[in-house]
Amino acid sequence: MDLSRTVVLSGIIGAIVAAGLIAATVYALPGYVTSVSTTTQTTTVSSSTERHGPNGTLSTLITDPPTVPVGTNDVYMSYSSIAIHIAGQGNSSQNWFSIGGPGTIDLMQSINISQTIGIASIPSGIEFDVIEFNVSQVTVTFNGVNYSASLISSQVNLAETLPGGVTVGAAQTQAVLIDMSPKIILLGDSSLPAFAFLPSARAFIIPTNDIPAQAHVLGGRSNLAQNLWWKAVALMTHFEITSISLLPNFLQINVTNTGNTSVTFKLVTITPTDNTTYGPSIPALVSSAVFSVTANATLVPISGSNKSQILDELASDGYVLSAHATVTFTFSNYIETGLIQFGNASPASTILTAQPYTVRLFGNDNVAYADITV
Repeated sequence: MDLSRTVVLSGIIGAIVAAGLIAATVYALPGYVTSVSTTTQTTTVSSSTERHGPNGTLSTLITDPPTVPVGTNDVYMSYSSIAIHIAGQGNSSQNWFSIGGPGTIDLMQSINISQTIGIASIPSGIEFDVIEFNVSQVTVTFNGVNYSASLISSQVNLAETLPGGVTVGAAQTQAVLIDMSPKIILLGDSSLPAFAFLPSARAFIIPTNDIPAQAHVLGGRSNLAQNLWWKAVALMTHFEITSISLLPNFLQINVTNTGNTSVTFKLVTITPTDNTTYGPSIPALVSSAVFSVTANATLVPISGSNKSQILDELASDGYVLSAHATVTFTFSNYIETGLIQFGNASPASTILTAQPYTVRLFGNDNVAYADITV
């Protein structure tokens, strides 16, 4: 076995792509954002909850390029609503404030760019603990052709507590940046493609003194690339593959979380290495050995013969690795590429000696990959 290269990408941008309610943890960071411009649809705010004081303003910004297969041109995401939840209250409708929607955004045009998708006037003095994003439709443009994307059903509702919560002051403005991080899964191959989405998200409170002017304009776009606080976000999520063992009947991946926040791992792929697939991109599943990551750190092969079966098998909650912790993912049985028979898939093949493979591990909005020869 030869482990010839290990590369870790620490991207902080991604997309939630699912029809349903998406919620994300909020982190408070120092920051600054600069400007660009664009357009989106008007947003409104409503709730039957009793008002606690004079209104303040809450702006919602979004950033993302998703992790995509080679050949993806655009990812158009339409959403119907954005809402926030009152801390300590139940899940009934009066405990939610609508703060945005509807609209459409091309996620592939959001690389290190934030776009304002909601501006709402809300009562001051109320603490909110969850932000929720409702996506209604996603279209992937692949090699110039549009395809409707399927959603992995069990991943529709992602709800996390917001540490410390967020409270808007009277006549003040707060801004929340949603960092969306989907994996855009290619079913079939480039001649017969279909797509599925594996979503996740985080959100960050932009400090009051550093809210960009573009946050006050619906559709306003800001350049995040040179901002120190955004670079600090990148360092929060970072993991490394420290070693890999690959045999025809055994796979072991040792991983260390070198970041300052937990990482959720859901997917591992092994693909014969060639010059047409760039390392951090998502390979075609039909040419790969594909594993779902479970909560006990074992790997379960995915082998569905149709789209419905594949989506069900991809719907794992994953393994959560704490900051600065390590884990070993293992699979002990014969490994086959091409088990997923979608469309005109090639016959399954065992892991071959002297054949180079690329092993990819997907966690949050990061991809770690290594080239290895058995």
